Amino acid sequence: VNALRNILETLPAGEATMATLNRLNRIGSFTTDTPTGTADLVAVTTDLDAMLAAVDTTADPRLGGITGILESWAGLQVDRNDDGFYDNPAGAIWNAWWQAMSDRVFADDTVGLIDRFVIANLNHRLLAGDDAALPLINDYLEGETVSQAVTGALIAAIDELTATYASADPQDWDQPISTIEWSPLGAGTVPDTIWMNRGTYNQIVHLGADDTLRARNVVAPGQSGDAFSPHFSDQLELYATLTYKEMLLTERQVMNQAESVITLVVP
Repeated sequence: VNALRNILETLPAGEATMATLNRLNRIGSFTTDTPTGTADLVAVTTDLDAMLAAVDTTADPRLGGITGILESWAGLQVDRNDDGFYDNPAGAIWNAWWQAMSDRVFADDTVGLIDRFVIANLNHRLLAGDDAALPLINDYLEGETVSQAVTGALIAAIDELTATYASADPQDWDQPISTIEWSPLGAGTVPDTIWMNRGTYNQIVHLGADDTLRARNVVAPGQSGDAFSPHFSDQLELYATLTYKEMLLTERQVMNQAESVITLVVP
């Protein structure tokens, strides 16, 4: 939501088109949350800049290159070549960094009893310091500065990724894509789709200046959501590629697409 709002605020009034809305939905769908593959956590657009600003790049010679990758990252998790891995290692770096930061700062105090939504809130307030709407009272840093904690967590993340992928080269840190798994109850299979930060029903509506109305939608599990329906999966490809079908809103639109017409005569 933050990413979409920021983009919309830069557009002059009346300039948005259907193509603009489609582009915004694409950006929002692939803007990663923490960690990738789960929704409703602190977004990269909220905390990444603050964490990067706190890094002491002189603490480790690897930090300059790693922060450069993150600084040039738009926060999108995409697999354009469909090889099953995200194209940019920044997502893997961010996920490992976030987890290392959570473990370093909050693990001792929360002992796994507080869920990740609360940890996300605490981390955001920690980074904001006295400027937070509700500054933290507890000293989670235990004598460290924010810079020391953030920097130490990033170094730990680099060490972890180097060991996991058996390479110190970030370009080898190929994180497998997260997927949405569709599970029909009947016979047959339904292909998984790449995980996106969007609902299974998507609708884009454009209200024109001349009172015209255009709308498109896609319903990933079918119009009825019935797993036994032959149409359960026929919109999955549209959903996975962020394309849509036109909504028929007027009599003319309906008649232009009609395959048959039944006339009811009331006696």
